[in-house]
Amino acid sequence: MKRYFMIALACILVMAIGIVVYGAWLNHKGENVITERMSNRALSLQGERVQTRSIRPQLGWPTVNLFSEEMVDAVARIDGVVQTVLVDRQSQVQQGQVLVQIQNEEIPLKIKEADSSIARSQAEQKRAYNSYQRQLRLIAGNATSKEKVDEAESAYMAACASIDQLQSQKAQLLVNQSRQDITAPISGDVLMLYRKPGTFVTAGTAVAMIGDFTRLHFKTSMSDADVRSMMPMEEEKEVSFPQRDFTKIYYTDYGSGNQGDEQKFSAHAISVTPSLDIPAEMRYVVWEIDNSSGILEPQTYSNMYIRSEQDMSVLAVPLSAMVDQNNNAVYVWTSEGTVERRDIRVGANDGEYAEVLEGLQEGDIVIVSGTDGLETGTKADVAIKEAE
Repeated sequence: MKRYFMIALACILVMAIGIVVYGAWLNHKGENVITERMSNRALSLQGERVQTRSIRPQLGWPTVNLFSEEMVDAVARIDGVVQTVLVDRQSQVQQGQVLVQIQNEEIPLKIKEADSSIARSQAEQKRAYNSYQRQLRLIAGNATSKEKVDEAESAYMAACASIDQLQSQKAQLLVNQSRQDITAPISGDVLMLYRKPGTFVTAGTAVAMIGDFTRLHFKTSMSDADVRSMMPMEEEKEVSFPQRDFTKIYYTDYGSGNQGDEQKFSAHAISVTPSLDIPAEMRYVVWEIDNSSGILEPQTYSNMYIRSEQDMSVLAVPLSAMVDQNNNAVYVWTSEGTVERRDIRVGANDGEYAEVLEGLQEGDIVIVSGTDGLETGTKADVAIKEAE
C-alpha cells in the first residue's frame, strides 16, 4: 500500500514539473513572437524630400526695444512762473512753436532800469563830446594844452564805452525776455507736459517732452551669415509682428492709411559694425523702421520678424523636420526602410524652410512628423509629401 502511495506521489510531482516547464516554454515562445512582431512592425510616418527651393530669408527676435532718436525735452532757459500752457498732450507741434509761456517779474524792471542808465550815459556822452570839440577848437588857437585835449578825448571815449556796455546788458535782458516763450525744439507730438500754470521753474527745467516717431530704430547683434542673408542691407525689408500687441504708452495719433492689426512695416539697416568688407563672425546692426502709420511707439515688442524682399534659390529642408531647438539634426529615411538621425548645418530660413549648408543632399527624405521617441534603426513606412 505504501509503495502505491509513493508511486502516485512521484507521478504527481512529474506532472507538476512538466506543467511548469511547459508553461515556461509557452511564455518564452510568446515573448519571441512578440519581439519578432515588434521588430518587424514599421511606424507610419510622413516625410518630405530635400530639394532646391526659392525662399525669402527671414529673421526673428523674441523681443525688440524700439527707440526714437527724435525724442527730446523742451526746457526753460530762465527762471520764472508758468503763466500759460498753449498746447495739449498728444497735439502735434512744429519746431519753434511756442508751447509754454513763463514770466520773470524781474526782467521788465531790469529793462526799465537799463533804459534809464542808457539815457544818463547818452547825456554824459553828449557833454563829453561837446567838451572834446571845445578843446579841439582851443588847441587850434593855442589856447589850451595837449593834456587837456587828451583828457577830454578820454572822457568822451569812456562815455561811448559805457553806452555800449549798457546796451549790451539791455540786449541780454531782451533775450531773456524772449526766453519766457518756451518753444518746441523739434517737430512732433507732445508726449508729456510736466508743469501747470502757477508753478515756478528754474533754468534747465523740462516742461514738456516732444517726440517724432515716424522713424523708429532698434539695435541687435547678428551673425555674419544672417547679415549676408539679408543683403543688400540698405534695401527695404518687410517687418511683421505676428502677435500684434500694439498697445500705446504715449497715446500718439495714428497715421492716415494705416491697416491696424494687419499693418506691415518696412525697415532697412542704417549701419553695420564692423563693415561687411572686414572679416568677422558677429556684427552689430542698427535698423530703421518706417512708422509713418503711427502704430508703433518707443517700447519693447515681442516676436518681430524681418523678411528679405530678395528671393534665394537654395537646397532647402523643412523646419518641421528639425528635432532640436538649434536646428542641427533631422531624421532621414534610408533605402533600408529605417530612419537615421543625421547632424546637419543650416543657413537662412523663411519660417518654413531652411537653407541646407551641410549634411543633406537633394532627394533625401526627411521625417516631418512623429519624430518624438524615434531612434536610429527604427523601421518606418513613410508617406512622402510632394512639393507644391
